Amino acid sequence: MDLAILFLLIALGFLGHGKFEQALYGSLAIYRSFGHSPKNGRELKLRLRDFFSGPGDSIFLPQYKFFNPLCLELREQQLKHGVGSSAVLGCLRKWLTEDIQFEEKAQSILKNSLAQFGVLSSFTWIFYLNAKYSLGIKSTWLLFTCLQVSGFFSFLFFYRSQKKKHFSFLEELFERAFLFKTLKPVGMSVGEVLLRSKADQILDTKDKQISKLASELLRLSQRWTSSGEQIDKELEELLGEVSFLRDERRRKFELKLGGIRFIHMVVFYLFGYLLVTLSLIRQLALSY
Repeated sequence: MDLAILFLLIALGFLGHGKFEQALYGSLAIYRSFGHSPKNGRELKLRLRDFFSGPGDSIFLPQYKFFNPLCLELREQQLKHGVGSSAVLGCLRKWLTEDIQFEEKAQSILKNSLAQFGVLSSFTWIFYLNAKYSLGIKSTWLLFTCLQVSGFFSFLFFYRSQKKKHFSFLEELFERAFLFKTLKPVGMSVGEVLLRSKADQILDTKDKQISKLASELLRLSQRWTSSGEQIDKELEELLGEVSFLRDERRRKFELKLGGIRFIHMVVFYLFGYLLVTLSLIRQLALSY
């Protein structure tokens, strides 16, 4: 019997390995879709000087968005063409700091919202257990528990969809403009810069504000490619506009998410608390 169970477990391990791996990677992808780790971003920023000023080979860089592969690319070009570390660090740190601050603000909204849901859920359960064991109400816990669980996952869905709607194309535009500005002066060929940054490619979005800025980036890349004009000032202004638009989107995102959070609190959490209260009132009415 023991051998049969052992062989069964081994068979399940072999047969289910692929599905388990797919589920694991799928779970990681869903987790990462809610945001990137600001902690990794801060650690990356702290290690930049040692990475670009010293040997760099033995320094581990935490993964944070596109900055990690960009640092490796810049380090390679620095060794090839002798680019000064101060020029690279000045550009990287500025935009990395702003990006970390953005992620921290966005994720604080999610954490605060889930914390509020947790407090309301705890109050409901405390009230229910107190009424059940002290007053003997016969209300079931299944209904308000289903409401609380549904509210939790529903809010995560809305958070993810709204963040994608507000920032996905904006993040892609920021990445293109930043890579173009950073890689342009390090000695790479024109073709390599455009291939790596995608600055000369059309950004397929229906968002008019982002589309306008993407068209400006495309125009600047064409000017630089065709005539070799100096466009550093225009690129800096474009990145400033992208950062400004991201801050404005973040404010709108916070307001919209505040409304969604209020609806979830009322429908999924306060309504469950009301169900327990009504059961208690009904129980007291029947006892007289």
